[in-house]
Amino acid sequence: MRIHLNAHTGLVDASVSGSPAMVRDEQEHWPRVLHVSEVLPGGVGRYIDELSRAQAADAGPGQVAVLGPEGQLDTMAPDPAVRYFGYRQAQRGVGGLASLARALRRTVLEFRPDVVHLHSSFAGLVGRLIGTGVATVYTAHGWAIDPDRPARFRPAMIATERALARRCDAVINISPHEMAFLGEMGFPADRMRLVLTGLGNAAMRTSPAPVGGDGPLRLLFVGRLDPQKGFDLLWPELVEAAPGNLHVRVAGTAMKGGGGAGYRPLPNVEFLGWVDHAEVQRQLGWADALIMPSRWEGMPLAALEAMRAGRAVLSSDRSAFRSIVEHGVSGLRLDIDRPGFLARALEGVTRADLVRMGAAGRARIECDFRHDRMVREIWDVYREVVAP
Repeated sequence: MRIHLNAHTGLVDASVSGSPAMVRDEQEHWPRVLHVSEVLPGGVGRYIDELSRAQAADAGPGQVAVLGPEGQLDTMAPDPAVRYFGYRQAQRGVGGLASLARALRRTVLEFRPDVVHLHSSFAGLVGRLIGTGVATVYTAHGWAIDPDRPARFRPAMIATERALARRCDAVINISPHEMAFLGEMGFPADRMRLVLTGLGNAAMRTSPAPVGGDGPLRLLFVGRLDPQKGFDLLWPELVEAAPGNLHVRVAGTAMKGGGGAGYRPLPNVEFLGWVDHAEVQRQLGWADALIMPSRWEGMPLAALEAMRAGRAVLSSDRSAFRSIVEHGVSGLRLDIDRPGFLARALEGVTRADLVRMGAAGRARIECDFRHDRMVREIWDVYREVVAP
């Protein structure tokens, strides 16, 4: 990836060396799209990365672009058909909003998209407040007003988000859970669209079955060790668990300090610290199941990827999990409000049971969470908002 400063616009334009493919004859049928995010590492960035590359394969080179902080563009998988625009982000949060606003205006003038697709809270706030001048779509990737999520000034936040929803042409929600609570909060139904998150079709491959035997069940936790992910709820369950029954690996870091900061050593718990996406996939090959006792989630990619890998998911009974994990079929839903939830859920559960659940989860992914279906439905939303 080559990155250079455009002297006329002040934007950092990252291009990828390589031979561009022939522009497809049907290019005029595909809206020109600009994706915008204030943060690229993590789940939101992976969503944009896979979506933008799939859309460029459909629309042809130069028809899809991504705008994000210049220091984060290297987290994207470079594609010669996608244009990348970076802006200098002095700091995250409110201080960086003005920089994003200026970059968005300049990029719209230079790239001239038919659709601006805003991703996550800050980009959504900026893009809808200043206006883009073209058809605008917003995806929250997890709402701050989610009823399962603690929030101060909730009524004011709901009123603000409800008003902002009318300052774009469509809001793409990624789970039925989001559609349900937004409807109950009085959001404009004519703006709401449901497009379930899909996983890349190229990765629809079978992971090796976990090693059998009579040893302890192997659970993998993936995520930050913070209140959202519920690790503080899981830890007392692990302390009480017999080492001969469970072996747990924790792939994630505490908000302060290293991977296991603040947690005493246990013989049956390994703290791996932060690991990259490829290593997570390798750890799924070791695990019998993924455990996610999250207090809230928009659309938990880790759960979808575990199901794609043929692993059972042990999740909370909150947020999007209600529409993803079918209790006793593709995994187990945990009552995280009652101590002892892990021991109760696993009582009488064997490794063979988890293998059966994993197979059911994989079948669900292949049916309902395919990436080509997601891309097709998002194109439909774009065409709908561009048509008027």
